[in-house]
Amino acid sequence: MREIMGLYLNLQVSKLVTEPSKSQELINSIRLSQNGIEDMHILGLKSLYERTDLMEVVRYQEVYSTLLMASMSLDETVDVYHRICVRLV
Repeated sequence: MREIMGLYLNLQVSKLVTEPSKSQELINSIRLSQNGIEDMHILGLKSLYERTDLMEVVRYQEVYSTLLMASMSLDETVDVYHRICVRLV
């Protein structure tokens, strides 16, 4: 998966020269996706703590924790991409 994302980012960076406005659109789209992931995390935790089965709560809490970590990684990645875009444009 990382290789695919690396290739995708490389493709997007190469497009900076020919289509700089597309990069800003991509950044906005990624940030919206990241916000959606965080919203899903919050709603998931809310519904999770309404449950009574503690084992189920523990299992799903791990899933939501992983989801949050993925969202944070995506945030860091798009920040790096944005800094690259600012420097190249």
